Amino acid sequence: MLYRSISMTIGLALAFAIACDGGEKVPEDRGLYTAERGLGKADSTQTCKASCGKQSPGGCWCDSQCASYGDCCADKAAECDTTTPTPTPTKGCEGFCGKKSSEGCWCDSQCSKYGDCCSNKVAVCDGTPTPDPEPDPEPDPDPVLPACYKAGCSGQVCTDNQFLTTTCEWKSWYVCLPAAGCGNNGPNGSCAWEITADLIQCLKDNGLQF
Repeated sequence: MLYRSISMTIGLALAFAIACDGGEKVPEDRGLYTAERGLGKADSTQTCKASCGKQSPGGCWCDSQCASYGDCCADKAAECDTTTPTPTPTKGCEGFCGKKSSEGCWCDSQCSKYGDCCSNKVAVCDGTPTPDPEPDPEPDPDPVLPACYKAGCSGQVCTDNQFLTTTCEWKSWYVCLPAAGCGNNGPNGSCAWEITADLIQCLKDNGLQF
């Protein structure tokens, strides 16, 4: 009877121990949990998409500590550990105001209408407008030259006064003047005789010394 009682006691103790072992509680500490279980919580079907820095909906982790605990999602490195490249600065409208930029966007007055303005169009092109350069001064008009006439009593004066009168006298060299040209031959287009070799020779032949 005593042997049976001892056997029952040992049997109950073993059953209790087995029951307790089967009801093992998951530790809250990640490292302890992984060490006791022998593997992490992640498997190949779980992902870090939209979960970087925290635990994914599938149970694996995507934070900076998951490598230490061995519970990273399979794609943690691909999804979370890539470095975002620094964008290359763009020139946009610099040097292209009023036309299409070298980057394909526009910097003219119509780009707002078509929705294709460069991002810096307002800052670069819509400030204080550069005034138009002053036009070159108009050249002075050609002076209006007077009309010239042979006037005087003997037609011996080349003048712009058609009705000029002089004393009536005669000199031998006056015979050279009817064939001479009277026009704007003087300084600044004033009226004067056109001095030619023929006129000079005629004047000398008729007693006028130079």
